[in-house]
Amino acid sequence: IYPHDRRKYNYKVIPQLTRASDTLRQVNIKQRSCYFSSEKYLRFFRKFTQKNCLFDCLANLTLEECKCFPRYLP
Repeated sequence: IYPHDRRKYNYKVIPQLTRASDTLRQVNIKQRSCYFSSEKYLRFFRKFTQKNCLFDCLANLTLEECKCFPRYLP
């Protein structure tokens, strides 16, 4: 969308919430390919989200391999 474009655009957003039952905790983490928020400590973020978890893992790998991390991390 450009500022000089006077057309009107409508978008429909449909949020989807996925929940996991506590019985899923019994499945091995490698098998389920996900963490519950109480199972994973995030070094660079306070709030556990999938995006923060992935970014935290990438930052930890970068820190381990390169001995540095992006300045914009908390």
